Amino acid sequence: MTRVDHLQPSGVAQMALDFQWDVRTGDRFMSVRAEDKPKLADAIGAINDRALFGLTIACTEWTVARVSERADAAKVQDALWRIDAAWAGLIDARYAELPEPDDSEEETAESLAVNGPIWAATIMMGDAFVDGLKPGHPVVIFQVALGLCQLAEYVCGRSPAFKSWLPETLRRLQQTHPADSKPVSEQKPATLADFRPAGAPSIFEGLEPGQNPYLRSAAELRQAGVVAPYGDSP
Repeated sequence: MTRVDHLQPSGVAQMALDFQWDVRTGDRFMSVRAEDKPKLADAIGAINDRALFGLTIACTEWTVARVSERADAAKVQDALWRIDAAWAGLIDARYAELPEPDDSEEETAESLAVNGPIWAATIMMGDAFVDGLKPGHPVVIFQVALGLCQLAEYVCGRSPAFKSWLPETLRRLQQTHPADSKPVSEQKPATLADFRPAGAPSIFEGLEPGQNPYLRSAAELRQAGVVAPYGDSP
């Protein structure tokens, strides 16, 4: 794995599956309301929108890590590619293309319990990117962040590491990335280090645009006007 390797010491992947999942569970997190979780909504509302998009990615990481040892390996890999592309898209939306994940495959009850959270998290993260970050719609980013925090809490909530990570991360982002009335593209972006205070690589470190179907190539990015894509010399 790539972007979720840092969560291995948490032991979240080895925890027994103690949550229920069916075809309606994901919909519940996609339609959350601020009034149902007012304290969480207030905490999220105190953070700028670009950092909130980073929070949606980080919550997707926790969700994928939680089921990574039981879920379909191809679905885990697809989610990791999407996560890598989303982090790059946080720096500049031109780096990434995040279409909706395929849900046409029939699932058994057993496979749905582990593949379902991955599908829900990646489709929500994609919505935050396509309908929120790229066009600069703060309401969409807020709504998805609210839902993904609750989704990650639903599947990871018994993990002591997650129980401390979420409130600590929210407090830290409120201080370093407070709510901002500027357009989304002009707000201070988050970095990996904002979600991993013990140390984190550059967002571009280890990315493989030639392998990842959701990352645009350096040549495409140069055509789109990106200077020094992936940190290359112009």
